[in-house]
Amino acid sequence: ERAEMIRGMVDGLAEKMKNNPDDFSGWLRLANSYMVLNEQAKAAAALKSALALQPGNAGLLVQFAEVLISINGGRISEEAENALKRAFRREPGNPQASWRLGQAAAQSGNKEEARRFWSELLPKLLSADPLKAEVKRALDAL
Repeated sequence: ERAEMIRGMVDGLAEKMKNNPDDFSGWLRLANSYMVLNEQAKAAAALKSALALQPGNAGLLVQFAEVLISINGGRISEEAENALKRAFRREPGNPQASWRLGQAAAQSGNKEEARRFWSELLPKLLSADPLKAEVKRALDAL
C-alpha cells in the first residue's frame, strides 16, 4: 500500500513535469525519486532535462554521469565521459570528475592520462576521504 502511494506521487510529479518543463527543481526531485525507486534510466532522463536548463552545472553533470555509469554496470560510456569532461572544464578541481575521468582513461588503456588525473587528485584529498585510498589503489594498479 505504501509502495503504491509512493509510486502514485512519483507518477504525479512526472505528469506535472510534462506541463512544467522549465521547472529545474522539479526535474531534480523527479530524478531523485526515480533513484530511490531504483529506476536509473528514468532518473537519467530527468537529469538530462534538468541539464537542458542548466547545462553548465558541474555537480549535476557529475550526478548525471554517475547514473549513466550505474546503468552501464560501472563502465564509463561515451556520454558519461562527455558529461564528466564538461564538469571538469567548469570545475577543474572537482574530485569526482577527476576520479572518473582517470577511470575512463584507464578503461580505454590510456594509463598515462589516468596517472595524470589521479596524481593531481591525490594530494587534494583529505586522508580521511575514502576516495583517497581508492585513488592510491588505482595508481598502484597502473
